[in-house]
Amino acid sequence: MKALKQITRTMCAVLGMLLLNSSASAVTNVTNGGTYYVCQGSANYFAVTPQSPYVVNYSYWWQIGNSSNTSSTFPYTIDNYTVTNLYNSNLEAEITANSLAPITITVLTGASGINNGPSITFTIIPCTTTISGPSLLCGSATGIYTATTNVPNVKPLTGYTWVGSSSLTVGTSTSYQDIVNATTGTGTLSVTVHGSCPASSESNIATFSVTDESAAALTKPVGFQFNEMGKTCYYNGTIHPVTGATGYVWSMNSSFSPSENGSTTSPYTFDKQTSYTIYVKAENACATSPVAEFIMTTPKPVGVCLEGPEKLNNTPEETEQFRFYPNPASTELNIQYIIGDDTPGNITIDMYDMLGKKVMSSSLSTGENHATENVSGLSKGMYIYIVSSGDNILQRGKILIQR
Repeated sequence: MKALKQITRTMCAVLGMLLLNSSASAVTNVTNGGTYYVCQGSANYFAVTPQSPYVVNYSYWWQIGNSSNTSSTFPYTIDNYTVTNLYNSNLEAEITANSLAPITITVLTGASGINNGPSITFTIIPCTTTISGPSLLCGSATGIYTATTNVPNVKPLTGYTWVGSSSLTVGTSTSYQDIVNATTGTGTLSVTVHGSCPASSESNIATFSVTDESAAALTKPVGFQFNEMGKTCYYNGTIHPVTGATGYVWSMNSSFSPSENGSTTSPYTFDKQTSYTIYVKAENACATSPVAEFIMTTPKPVGVCLEGPEKLNNTPEETEQFRFYPNPASTELNIQYIIGDDTPGNITIDMYDMLGKKVMSSSLSTGENHATENVSGLSKGMYIYIVSSGDNILQRGKILIQR
C-alpha cells in the first residue's frame, strides 16, 4: 500500500494545492457533499474515512453515477469513468475520467454484504479549458480571445500555446489572452494550457471556430412582389436574396420605427387591392445595405374569398355565424357557432401563419354550438382562420396569440 501511495496522482496541479489539500501521498480524502476536480485520462486516488460502526474490512462499495453496479471485477467502466481497483480494504479507489462530463460517486457501507449503513456522496468534475471571444470578425478586424479553466479562482501557471488554422493569424502571446486576425472564411483557433494537467490530457485543450465575413457593401434589395396566401385573401411579400446578407429588416415607414426582423419573406401580411409603401434593408454582421423602398398595390385575389370580420376583441361579435373568442387568445380559443341542418358537408376550421403555412385544422360537429381549441402550441403572433364547408368559404378572420 505504501508503494501505491507514492504513485504520482495527476490532478490539476494548482487545484491540488489550493482546492484538494492533497498530500504527497497522492490520495484525496473525500467528504460527503464534496467536489473534486481531476484531469481527463489521468488516474486519481480517492479515500473515505471509515464510517462507524462499519470499520471492518471490505464493508464499502463504490457506486459510479446512477448505476447500481458495484462490481468486484476490475477494471470496469461506467459512464466513461473507469474504476481500476480498490485498495486498503475498499476504503480507497483508483478512478480515471475518460470524458469531460462530471459524475457523482456514492460510497455505500454495510455489514455482511448488505447496504445498511451511512453513505458518502461526492462529485468529480474533470478540468476543462474553454476559449471565449468573437466568433465573427469583419474584414481586417482583429479579435481578442481568452482561455479559461473551470477550476474556481485558479489559472494554470506555466503558459499557453495558441495555434490557428491557415485562415487565422495568431499572436505570439503565451498568456491566457491572444489577438487573432482572420481572412475571409472560417478557421479554427486552439489553445493548449501548460502546467495544469499532463500534456496529453484533453483537459488542457480547447478549440474555437472563427469566421471572417467580407466587409464589402451589400446591395439594395430588389424584386419585391406580393404572393397570395392560399384562400385567405391576404398576401405576403418577398424580395430577391442579397448576396452576403444574413438577415433583413422590414418596416412600413422610412424611419424603421417600428421595424421587424425577417427573411426574404416579409413579416407582414397585406390586404387585397390596397396600396402600401414598404421599406427593407439587408444586413450581416459587417454591413447594412441601402434602404429599398417599394410602393406597391396588392392585386385582386384569384378565385373567391369571403370578406370576414377581423376585429380584435375579447367578446364575440353578435353578427358572426362563427364567434372566436377571446381574441387575443393565449392557450385556448373558444368557437361559438350555429350550423343549420341544411349546411352541406363537414365544417372545417383551418389556421394559417403569416407565411401562409397551415398550422392547425379541426372539424366542427353538427348538433353542437360550441368548441374549444388548444392553441398553446402556437407561437405568439397573428394567424388567419378560414371556416369552410367543402369548397365554400363561410368565414375568415384574424386571431392574435398573446402570452
